[in-house]
Amino acid sequence: MADCTLLRISLAEQAWVKIDRAVNRVRGRAPEIVREMQETLKRPEVVALCQRVGICSAGFMFLDRFTQKPSFFTEGPEPSPTYQTPYISTTNSISNALFDELHRLFVHIRTKQNDWTKISVIPEYLRYLPSHDFCIVKEEREIRDKFGIHHCSYGETVVTAFLWRALIAAQSAGLGSALIDAALPVAFGAPAADLDRIKWAGEYLLEKTAGAAEKRGYGALRNVWAERVGVVATWRDEWRALRLVDEKSGFSMISRLAGLRFCKALGIDIDLDENSVLADSAINTLFSSALQPALNAFGCTQMPRTVDQALARLEEYARFPIPPFYIWNAIDEEPKVYSVAPVWSSQGYPFEYDDQQYYHFGLALTALRPIKELDWTWPAINPKSPALDALNTDPLVVTSLLKLMARPLVEPSVYGELADREEARKLRQLQRRVRELRKENGNKTSPPPTIRKK
Repeated sequence: MADCTLLRISLAEQAWVKIDRAVNRVRGRAPEIVREMQETLKRPEVVALCQRVGICSAGFMFLDRFTQKPSFFTEGPEPSPTYQTPYISTTNSISNALFDELHRLFVHIRTKQNDWTKISVIPEYLRYLPSHDFCIVKEEREIRDKFGIHHCSYGETVVTAFLWRALIAAQSAGLGSALIDAALPVAFGAPAADLDRIKWAGEYLLEKTAGAAEKRGYGALRNVWAERVGVVATWRDEWRALRLVDEKSGFSMISRLAGLRFCKALGIDIDLDENSVLADSAINTLFSSALQPALNAFGCTQMPRTVDQALARLEEYARFPIPPFYIWNAIDEEPKVYSVAPVWSSQGYPFEYDDQQYYHFGLALTALRPIKELDWTWPAINPKSPALDALNTDPLVVTSLLKLMARPLVEPSVYGELADREEARKLRQLQRRVRELRKENGNKTSPPPTIRKK
């Protein structure tokens, strides 16, 4: 039963009213709607509301059934058919340039993962919504049933990022072809991977995400990383970036306990006592042992044998885009977790994949502060440190706010436009075929048929 002290908001709240008015006012084609909604979401009162309920960023996207591709918010000369909320940080020293690069990093990774769709795994917006097939524990089933979202707990993000960086460290040490059991756990004194050129799926990410004016320099991500994380020479040094050793943030113990809860849920034998303090070597061993159980839980059917294989599988099957969350959690004061909320659906244009039909098209890919009712891995808070507690927001407030923001992306504006475009494309194809037949038959065929729109 929900706690009576859950944070809720009033429909008369100024920010809600601003969004609602904008939603009902915007008209026209998709580019005009996007432009007006984007301006509304940047308003200070809307940003303040997002911060209060725990929304750190939300990128709205939709699935295009005609091209079989997702459409993201992107910054460029061409107008985008969707929009995003601004990135919110509790660290005032972090600039907008950093968030621009984080967003480019996020979009780049999600776009590249979409290229894997036909050859490896289904993206999480098809695979995990609304199916129960890949819920890891019963608590996730309850969350899925009650709130209708795909949510990655803080413990999952901690352990997944740990495994990702551990495998990269082992690979950098020349153990890419070594068997997993021989390479993990990575020794604390082993050299760390080169953080100045963070690599993911064979690409050096920071070279792809820096702004055009910063391509020749270090870029915001590198500058902030050097300032807030510092030198990372060994695998043990990297634990600060993983929030496992960082006395300043105060989240070290929470990260450890949340990660252990996730490992225990995967079936790893752990005598979990939240009042005890495990040695670093024990954490290193337990988190490393979660690799194959995690991959199995994520739906990987071909278990890897070597470090190279394991890294590729983890990057494909992870249930959230690892690099943006790894970087953001390392440099910001408060942890972020990942959630995907369906914000609108289409009964008229189902998306077909592997002989199944999907009706969720509008999705909010969201970075959230940990919320008590969603995060089953978050440990009980120390009464002396209330600032380290998870938010007590009602998750229905979050999903309702996201649905309100996304309402303009409906069939008349986006899918209606896509349908018109598809009908026009079919007409051009048919007319082209008629011209070809005319040519083949000496221009003796009848005039081209007309197509009446439904």
